[in-house]
Amino acid sequence: MNEISPRSTSNRFGLTIFVSIIVLGIGALLAYYFIDERVISWISSRDLDSFTGAKLIKILGKVCVPLWLLFLWGYLKNRLQIVLAGSLSMLLALAIVGPGKILTHRERPRELLKHSEIVQDSQGKTTIKNLLSESAYGRFNMQHFRKTRYQSFPSGDTATVFAPTITVVPFVSGLSLSILFILSTMVGSMTVTGLSHYPSDIFAGAVVGIFCGWLALKISRQWISQNSFRINEWWRKVVLIGLILIPLINFSSGNFRSPLIFFGSSAALAGCVYAANKISALWHKNTNDTE
Repeated sequence: MNEISPRSTSNRFGLTIFVSIIVLGIGALLAYYFIDERVISWISSRDLDSFTGAKLIKILGKVCVPLWLLFLWGYLKNRLQIVLAGSLSMLLALAIVGPGKILTHRERPRELLKHSEIVQDSQGKTTIKNLLSESAYGRFNMQHFRKTRYQSFPSGDTATVFAPTITVVPFVSGLSLSILFILSTMVGSMTVTGLSHYPSDIFAGAVVGIFCGWLALKISRQWISQNSFRINEWWRKVVLIGLILIPLINFSSGNFRSPLIFFGSSAALAGCVYAANKISALWHKNTNDTE
């Protein structure tokens, strides 16, 4: 069954996406000019991301976990749009984030702090003072980029977790969506507490993810209705291959030290969404019975 839910085609949904992008965009500007340095200087003296379960939350921002879950969900439910919109949204997000990092050339907080000191003026305003001139460590080069020194803006993890969250709007309950957005926000926040990103990077990453998720829904809806590339005939075979290859590639490349982290995070997320959907269904059933 490849029917398309009307929720993602409503004017209200489009307006919500537009307003979210505007608000988060303004938040990114405000954070860049007024918040970033204060937050990073405060976090730098604390250990905020070492709690139990932190790893399981962090890897939700890696493409492989949400992609594998979307493949599994779409295959089991025989819903092409779940797979197509979700995977397309992450591809679009990566296509924007990669060039964005190169163009903005913003150093990650942890790298900046290695050659900086935190200074407070008489009014208590916090400033991160760079102790090295630009010429001392050189301008952008590919070696620095490979070392992830200049990959701060925007946040790729935030973009690639918000993008598929938007694409599942037509298929999950309101409670499940709330859980997904909370987890997406936590993924972005933990990249800040881990000194990989500034708050403005997270806002910008969320903007990219939300826009790409919305765009992927529109594109996938058109492709499915027109059966572009005869996709309806072969998509399940490709998804089945992906379900096997995605974990194998990540384990063989050493991206995950243990399969338990990959499958544990996937199972926890899937379990939360499934339970939330069941709770919502029971709530609506009880509500209808009492009316």
